[in-house]
Amino acid sequence: MELVLIVIEKTDNETNKKIYRFPNCNMIAGSSNHCDVILEGISDISFSINITETNDIQIDNKEDNAEITLNKELLAPGKQELRNGDKLQVNNYEIHVSVSFSKAKTSWIIDFIPALTCTIILAILVSEVAIASWLPKRLSKQDLWAKELIRQQTIHQLDLLRKNISNFQITKRHHQATQATLKIVGEESDNLTFYLRKNIDSLSSDQLLLIKDDLHQYHELLTRLKKGRQYPKVPKLNLNKALNKLVAQDKKSE
Repeated sequence: MELVLIVIEKTDNETNKKIYRFPNCNMIAGSSNHCDVILEGISDISFSINITETNDIQIDNKEDNAEITLNKELLAPGKQELRNGDKLQVNNYEIHVSVSFSKAKTSWIIDFIPALTCTIILAILVSEVAIASWLPKRLSKQDLWAKELIRQQTIHQLDLLRKNISNFQITKRHHQATQATLKIVGEESDNLTFYLRKNIDSLSSDQLLLIKDDLHQYHELLTRLKKGRQYPKVPKLNLNKALNKLVAQDKKSE
């Protein structure tokens, strides 16, 4: 960081421009030869400018004779803060105050920040492309695996159902309705086997789950058939006690 003053002297015939750089960030202006910036027609030491420890620009106006204006307003005596780019007017001198950062010390920062920004943006773009290409494949593999699992379970349930139907032994204790039910379930399993052989590859996971649930209900039905509990026992209706009670009450009323 360095303090930079651009001094423009305007006369009737010409305009002179000088640039002063102060790496130590402080200067003194006046008519004395010992000043850093020599200006005619002002006090020996007119004003000083320095950069504080908090990086603020500060001017100390010590002028008693000449008027100093700051941005076209009269500058009061004493210390006052300046802004980067402020303009001072002293007699015929126009002074522009600015702060410059040393390129040797800050060039690596100036070069590093755009490079870091570009690297971060590039990393984000690469990550988004990678996720966009990887995620659908990953989800697709998971969907395929889940569908294949349901497919195998459905086929296993169907094979087990057909096996149980073929091994089902009908005895005398089985009701005639049991035989009819077993025949219907057998026909349904045959139709389902034919349908799955033809269309299983085009069925979705939800459709396979519905078929699997139906097969599970058929298995439960076969279990009840084997135990002879397909239909609940019909309770016998005995009205004798109720009728006898009503007759007795009627006789008493007479």
